Amino acid sequence: MDATDQKTEHVNETKIQLLMQILKKSDPKMIHIFKLLAETCKKDWVDIFKWIFGSVDHVCLNIGEVMNIACRDGAFNIIKWSLENIDIQLLDADNVTVESSGFGWVECVVLIQKHCHRYVFDVQASIVEACTYDRLHVAEWRLQNLNYQLFDLPLLLQAWRRTEWMERYFSLACKTFSIS
Repeated sequence: MDATDQKTEHVNETKIQLLMQILKKSDPKMIHIFKLLAETCKKDWVDIFKWIFGSVDHVCLNIGEVMNIACRDGAFNIIKWSLENIDIQLLDADNVTVESSGFGWVECVVLIQKHCHRYVFDVQASIVEACTYDRLHVAEWRLQNLNYQLFDLPLLLQAWRRTEWMERYFSLACKTFSIS
């Protein structure tokens, strides 16, 4: 990490500490929580997110919408913490799965699958997202851990053709589906 990155990280830590001090001295009812959550997701400030979640009545929070913002902004730490600590039924599991696949967050994909083993996901969208952004490790995990009958092979081949890694994906599919 170079000096500029260290300085930026220090500034961010200082901002988080200052915001946390302000929040601890404030009445949560007096704060525009949704704006704060949106900014928290944009910056991936998981400690602030945890404070909000622990201090505000959950009825006031639209967790699904907040998670969609976190997904859009690539807030891995917030998504992962939420999957570990928030009732999965409050989240838009399909969106979180698709976005996690696109960002290459296999840990989040695994957590979602673990918590929602009975839920039927839009498997095609998540695998296409993984292929589109060349997240081979996510595509591989999904292919190896989900029933092959859930996959639309022509759609997968079409998605794979759009990438430069057709041979890698095809080899993976042949191995997964026992195609010789």
